[in-house]
Amino acid sequence: MLEQIVLFDGFCSVCTKWGRLIEARDHGNKFRLVAQDSDEGELILQNFPENIRNFDSIFLLKNGQWFYKSGALIRIAAGLSLPFPILSLFWLIPSPIRDFAYDIHAKYR
Repeated sequence: MLEQIVLFDGFCSVCTKWGRLIEARDHGNKFRLVAQDSDEGELILQNFPENIRNFDSIFLLKNGQWFYKSGALIRIAAGLSLPFPILSLFWLIPSPIRDFAYDIHAKYR
């Protein structure tokens, strides 16, 4: 399996707390966390798809594919230890609704 990179907002205290939670629950070391505003993060983001370039989001780069907003969060949760894989049930909610909820949270974090 190729590396899975989680790009998060390093200036956001909420995002940083989520990053620590991911590190604590990633018992298989599946994810590498990188702050978007770090030198490494900026280098990775140079290969960013144009259609998601302006999103304020957490991003997951997995096997060469980019995921963002709720799609990234659900994929990350599925790779963590219990109870987080249960959050995969959110796939049952249509992505526009999931992403709307994500945007509200991101706006007021």
